[in-house]
Amino acid sequence: MIKKSNCLSALIAASALVAACNSEYEPAIVTSENVEVSSFSLTEDSKVLSNLDSVFFSIDLVNAQIFNADSLPYGTKVSRLIPKITTQGVSVAELIVTRAGKADTTYNYLTNPTDSIDFSNGPVKLRLVSQSGSVERSYQIKVNVHKVKSDSLEWGGAALSRLPGNISGVIESQTVEFNGRFYTMLSDGSAYYVSEQEHPAAAPLSTVKPELPYNHVQGLDLRSMHACENAVYILGGDGTLLKNSDPGLQRWETAGPTGWHSIVATYADQVIGSVEAADGSWSLAYWPSGKTQALPDGFPVHGTSQTISYRFEMSSTSNVLIVGGVTAKGTFTSDCWSYDGRNWAKLTRKSEILPMEGITVLPYFTTRTGDDWVSDRYATLVAFGGRNGLGIISRDVYLSYDFGVQWVKAGELMQLPDYVPATMYAQAFVVDQELPARAGALFAPSRIVRPVTSWECPYIYVYGGSLSNGTISDNIWRAVINRFTFKPVE
Repeated sequence: MIKKSNCLSALIAASALVAACNSEYEPAIVTSENVEVSSFSLTEDSKVLSNLDSVFFSIDLVNAQIFNADSLPYGTKVSRLIPKITTQGVSVAELIVTRAGKADTTYNYLTNPTDSIDFSNGPVKLRLVSQSGSVERSYQIKVNVHKVKSDSLEWGGAALSRLPGNISGVIESQTVEFNGRFYTMLSDGSAYYVSEQEHPAAAPLSTVKPELPYNHVQGLDLRSMHACENAVYILGGDGTLLKNSDPGLQRWETAGPTGWHSIVATYADQVIGSVEAADGSWSLAYWPSGKTQALPDGFPVHGTSQTISYRFEMSSTSNVLIVGGVTAKGTFTSDCWSYDGRNWAKLTRKSEILPMEGITVLPYFTTRTGDDWVSDRYATLVAFGGRNGLGIISRDVYLSYDFGVQWVKAGELMQLPDYVPATMYAQAFVVDQELPARAGALFAPSRIVRPVTSWECPYIYVYGGSLSNGTISDNIWRAVINRFTFKPVE
């Protein structure tokens, strides 16, 4: 039987309710053989950690173990903690601290309940003897502390792999997710290749040369490649819109429009491009609907981020957003624009992002730990990279908790480590990966029906991007917030 440390009061309340309804109710008798721990907590000490007294401890009466399933933050000092232990009237309650190479230290909890205990050397032994002296039991008390910085964005120390396809001398690349697959188009300067993957960490299923509908003397604009619900689009160097909806993305066809300057976004089955007229005016064109509209003031005409899809809780339609880019006047912007299928709106009201082109943006999660020491996920936009008007590629990471209305620079734990290169026009995707529970891990008290043996962990995969020297980053990088790799509390 596993028992929560706060369940005693609930049992007392339930007993009182039964007594009020049943005249034959008899209160439970505490026997002289009882060596049960009813509750365990730590005494408040703000010098150690805020809300230390609210840290939740599990009591496993079957295996005689007491532990906090939600580990304390990295670096928390646990060498001088004062425990609060509730028992059923035992005659002996001793805390025994073991240290390697030293004699054990024994503390009499009944006579000195405010003695501080050192939990930094591993489990502390709690020895209980019943009132009669005939029953004895020992518990292991463990105060868990994260061994890594739980809220840091971890990049693994090295690139996950090279870009798919094993193409040497790659000078350009662009990756999209379409129909559950990942497609990377690459160029070595003399030919184009399309590589298909089931998962960013998997070997390519195939690498083929795309078949184009005609001879594109000016080549392809790889950065323009975008995926819609039913097709992938790319611009030829002459502004012709090309389309492919086949598995493998090998056979491309002309979609119809010509003279597009850039693909700036997608929405459902629509691809949206910027078009400059002969008189210097700009408009937005939509395919295949054929709709056009005047360019909103301050809207970017190229250099935008990936298109991010999202939905407000109170909205009946989905929205997409883009961040950054270069306007028709040639100025750089850091604004976030949103489209709901009818109109574009500038969302940004306050931003610490510098105006840039080629910003990498992705929808992710961050965590916040409440007073009850339960960490909750929050939908968060993450932005990094990009190049400003001075030609400098940014290393800074920014976060938005309100779908792009406000952007703040992320804390130190979320910034790029030195070994991850700063890039512009990199593509990022969030893909869940199933993680197995580590063998021998303690199971926490039941917050779900069955023990957690595996769980989905959201990993970030970053493809390619251009470096400050003009060459390409021929790698896939993988990152994750450390906390998401920890076994969930049950």
